[in-house]
Amino acid sequence: MVKMKKWFVDQVFVREGQVYDRGYYIREDGVIEWTEPIRNGETHEFPISECTHRDGNPIMIEDGELLGVLQSVHIQVQNSGFYGEGIDGTWAEMMVEVGTHVEGWNTYDVERTEWHYPYRHYWGTLDDENGKPIYNFYAIVSENDADIEIEKK
Repeated sequence: MVKMKKWFVDQVFVREGQVYDRGYYIREDGVIEWTEPIRNGETHEFPISECTHRDGNPIMIEDGELLGVLQSVHIQVQNSGFYGEGIDGTWAEMMVEVGTHVEGWNTYDVERTEWHYPYRHYWGTLDDENGKPIYNFYAIVSENDADIEIEKK
């Protein structure tokens, strides 16, 4: 299973002596993602090892959870058969992983599906306990595997 989380941190950071404007992403793969704060600004990726907080302390991947707000998650699963064979078993296995790695949601709503053999495509939302959508998702599910992208609404 591959999982990729990305957190938004509303602070400045420093790289090679240059202070970058506030608002960057920490990715689980050890990358700082920063977009120039102008219309159509270019997005830059820097190794986290080259970046520090303004006080000189190194930025760590764990800072994403401590300082940031989860913005997106990418999860891939293989159907182990534990929840059954076929697409329904793969969907169940994927949703267990979503429940493990995405906090704050209570239920989901599938707004649209399409079938393109051998994959079923799903678009929908993860909703809080009041039924308010808090994340959008797009999933591709087959009998054997699934891939889901989840983004903060």
